[in-house]
Amino acid sequence: QEQERLTQSLQGLSPILNQAEEALSKWPDRIPPSLRVALDSGFQRLSSSAGEARMRSDGARLQTIIALYSEIEKLQHEIHVTKETLRFPAGPSREMDVLYIGLARGFAVSLDNHHAALGVPSAEGWVWQPQPELALRIRRAISVHRKETTAQWVDLPFQVLEVKE
Repeated sequence: QEQERLTQSLQGLSPILNQAEEALSKWPDRIPPSLRVALDSGFQRLSSSAGEARMRSDGARLQTIIALYSEIEKLQHEIHVTKETLRFPAGPSREMDVLYIGLARGFAVSLDNHHAALGVPSAEGWVWQPQPELALRIRRAISVHRKETTAQWVDLPFQVLEVKE
């Protein structure tokens, strides 16, 4: 009886795994490329079809799902500083230092501190808007995060937006 109960429980797991994999498949573009590198192999292991799902054990699928959600959660609760080349609609690409507050907001400043941008996630990827007046504040925030300067309050614009799917 116990074996039959466990078998029935496992059969009910497959639709839940399908739903979780479908939800996770929307995440790659919401994660900045520089922060996504460690997650790419996990995203590639997600089943993209019912046939592909049947080829993997439920245990392996569950392990991948839990690992991805765990890493996304970690990214959400940390501050990250990276170097990225950002493209802007009206102008050339620029190499910039980028400060990410979790996965909610990004602040970028050029290496010469003349250009700055504010980034927000969208379903199609991160959208960057030029904000040159923020350049020195962003540079100061990055310096504080890197412990290059004494800890201090740095006022940056922040508004949490709901991402629509």
